[in-house]
Amino acid sequence: MRQVSPCVGRVRSGVLAAVVCAMVWAAVAAPVAACPYSIRDTGFSSWNREAYYVFLFLPDDGPKSKALGERFEKVAETVLYESNVLPKVVDAKDRGKHKAAPHLDDLGIKTLPAAILVSSDNRALPLPGIGAGATEEAIRKSLEGIIASPATEDLAAHCIENWCIVLLIPGADPKETARVKALVKKANDDIVGATTELGRTIDAGAHVIEVSAKDPKEHTFLWSLDLAAEQKAVRVVVLHGHGQQFGPVLQGTGITEDMLSMLFHTLGRSCACTMHPALLAGPTIPMAWTEAQRMEVADIYGFDPDSPRFRRTVQRYIPRRQQADMVRHILGYSEQVVELSDKPPAEPGVGTAADDVAVDAIEQAPIAAIETKEPTIQERASRSILLAVGGLVILVALAAGILFLRRMRVS
Repeated sequence: MRQVSPCVGRVRSGVLAAVVCAMVWAAVAAPVAACPYSIRDTGFSSWNREAYYVFLFLPDDGPKSKALGERFEKVAETVLYESNVLPKVVDAKDRGKHKAAPHLDDLGIKTLPAAILVSSDNRALPLPGIGAGATEEAIRKSLEGIIASPATEDLAAHCIENWCIVLLIPGADPKETARVKALVKKANDDIVGATTELGRTIDAGAHVIEVSAKDPKEHTFLWSLDLAAEQKAVRVVVLHGHGQQFGPVLQGTGITEDMLSMLFHTLGRSCACTMHPALLAGPTIPMAWTEAQRMEVADIYGFDPDSPRFRRTVQRYIPRRQQADMVRHILGYSEQVVELSDKPPAEPGVGTAADDVAVDAIEQAPIAAIETKEPTIQERASRSILLAVGGLVILVALAAGILFLRRMRVS
C-alpha cells in the first residue's frame, strides 16, 4: 500500500482549507447578492400570514338558526375584513363530517349554536357572546375581541417604524422581571444606529409591550402565541411585521443580552439567510392589516410587501412549509398544518402566469414608482464589500497553501 508522507498530508490540508473558505464565501455571498429583502421585510407581507378560522356551528336548519348564520356572516364581513381571520358557518347537516367538530367535545361544548376560534396549529378557543338569538352587536363585540386588544393595537401602532416588538410577560418574581427588562434595554440600545446586512440603518429600536398572563383582555392575543398559561418564569418573545413570532420563546435564565441582540441583528439579514427556516417558524397573531398600513410600509421602505414582484422574489428563498414544520418541532413549537374542511383562499396570481399579468396591472399604479426593481446604492456597496472581503480571504488562503507547498518541496 502506498504511504502518504506527512508533508503531502499537510499540503492537502492547506488546499482543503482554501477550498472550504471558497465554499463558505460562496454560500454567504450568493444569497445576499440574490435577495434584496431582509427577514424583517418578509414579515410585512401577507404571504406568510397564518389563517385563523371562526366556525359558527348551527344546531339545526330552522329559521332562527339561518337568521343567526346570516347575522354572523354580515357582521364578520365587516369586522374581519383585511384580517387573517376567516369566518365560516357550519350547517347542521355538515357538522358530523367537519374536521373542526371534534373541538366541540374537547372544549366541553354541549349546546349549540356555538362559535370557536381555530388556529393553524389546530388549537381551539371558545368565543363568548355568539349563542342562540345573539344580536349583531353581541356578534360584533365577540369578533372584535379576536383581532383587537390593547396589546394588538399597541403592536399595530409601532410595528412599522420600530425595528421589532418585544413582548414581555412578567413572571412571579418582580426582581427577575426587572433584570430581564434591563437586558432588553441594553440589547435595544445596541441595535439603534446599527447597519443591517443590506445597508439599512436602524433608527428606531424594539418597542416593548408588557402583557400580564392574568389580563382577560389579552387572553386571545396570548393564546394565539400559545402563551396564555400562567408561568412563574418571565417570558420574552420577539415579534416582527404584522405580529409574527421571530425565534423561540425565551424564558427565565434563557433570556440573555446576547440572545436578544442576535435576534435583533438577524432580522436585518437577507431573506436568503441560511438561518431563516428556524427563525421564521413562529406563529402569527390574529389582527387586521389594512391597505393604509401596507402603503405606509411602501412609503417608508420603498417596496410593496404584497406585490407579485416582492412575493416572487422572496418565495424563491423561503423554505417549504414542511421544512418549517420540522424546525418548529426542533424549537419546541407544537404547530402542525391543520387540514380543515374549508381551506383559506389561495393568494391569487402568485407564482403563476396570472401573476405575470397581475404585475403589469399593478405597475400602472403609483406604487410602481417606489417598487424595488434594482438593488439600491447601499445594497450594492454592501455586496461589493462582502465580495471583496470574501475574495481577499480566498486569495490569502490560496497564497498560504502555495507557500506551504513550496517550503515542503524545498525541505
